[in-house]
Amino acid sequence: MKAKVSNIVNTNRHELYTVLPLKTPYSLFVDVCNACNFKCKFCAIQYANKKLPFRKMCMDYDLFRKVIDDLRKFPEPLKMLRLAANGEPLLNKRLPEMIEYARGGGNTVDRICV
Repeated sequence: MKAKVSNIVNTNRHELYTVLPLKTPYSLFVDVCNACNFKCKFCAIQYANKKLPFRKMCMDYDLFRKVIDDLRKFPEPLKMLRLAANGEPLLNKRLPEMIEYARGGGNTVDRICV
């Protein structure tokens, strides 16, 4: 049996100059936790030789709700909401509630990536 080869890139893409200015952003990164319990050798945050200019912490649930409520004011849903940036999102104990809140309430986001 041969493996099926397919292109994972979405072919239904816009040429950016044809849709500017955007009515709604395509994607948004929300760092729900900038702390991490791993020690990855390639990570600049874990292996910084100087003191970091921010505290490692998880995002407050009320602040997350405000971000999502503000997103709902856009005329179209985001194509992608990414709930990770510099940290490990699974350290946020309220992550399941955050995902549920972002998915609920209608026209917010097409996909959520953690």
